[in-house]
Amino acid sequence: MKQQNQNTRSEKFMRFLFHFHQNFFRQTILPLPVNHFAALVMLDDKKALTISTLSEKLAISKQQMSPIIDKLVKSGYVAKNTLPNDHRCINISLTQEGKTLLEKNRKAHQSRLEKNLAVLSADELSDFDITLNHMDKLFAKVFPQK
Repeated sequence: MKQQNQNTRSEKFMRFLFHFHQNFFRQTILPLPVNHFAALVMLDDKKALTISTLSEKLAISKQQMSPIIDKLVKSGYVAKNTLPNDHRCINISLTQEGKTLLEKNRKAHQSRLEKNLAVLSADELSDFDITLNHMDKLFAKVFPQK
């Protein structure tokens, strides 16, 4: 019985992720390739990271991360800064242009979600908010960040 519950839970979780990916994430228009945009989001959250740390957090090899960073630097979205105590180590941080791009995109996503949620009643919106908060706590526990 326990194995069947785990299989069902796993299947439901995979269906949920697929549904979310197909109906929200995949229809979201990003101004950059996904890995580039993910790097900007991670830098916005962490402020500054080395290329090694950024590649580790995004599960992208350092060899793949370096050209991504170079393109983001060329586009003006991030800056490279050497650390004062170790000139071999380079921190990557968002520029004002990168922050502006993320904010513009954040507003577009928020607007799209609000439009999608307009079909819900007040009670359903309340349930949605409660569920979202609960899922956020559970995800943090099940998938802890490094």
